[in-house]
Amino acid sequence: MKEAANHFRTSPSTIYSLMKDDGMPHLKISSRYYVVLEEAEAYLWRETAKTYADEGNIYWQRILQNLDWEERERKAAYEKALKRLEDSTY
Repeated sequence: MKEAANHFRTSPSTIYSLMKDDGMPHLKISSRYYVVLEEAEAYLWRETAKTYADEGNIYWQRILQNLDWEERERKAAYEKALKRLEDSTY
């Protein structure tokens, strides 16, 4: 969490609050929390884009469309890789 706080230039308590309140992606192993910076960054971009897109800002609406497209592509690639893995094990 300290590394994430440094990366996003905020406090560890803010990162913890985002994880608890808003659902920032994280892992909890034993009593320690871990944040994958790329996932957290994507999450924060999406949340920011949603906020401004809902206010009618065209720029942020387009960013949100791009983020949605990237998410669909990522999921499709993941599913394709899983299918290949399943096919190769049988």
